[in-house]
Amino acid sequence: MSTAGTLPAGGPATLSVLTAQLPGYTGLLERARANNRIGNVVGGAYLHQAAS
Repeated sequence: MSTAGTLPAGGPATLSVLTAQLPGYTGLLERARANNRIGNVVGGAYLHQAAS
């Protein structure tokens, strides 16, 4: 287990991957929310894609 302020082995690489992919993930979630608000059934597909 890591302690506060330290990263486990592979931490910097994992963190950079998360940092790079986060904007795409949040974009898919926002598209899904927008489509759900207006009643388009494709919102579920965006949520599924964001979760994978």
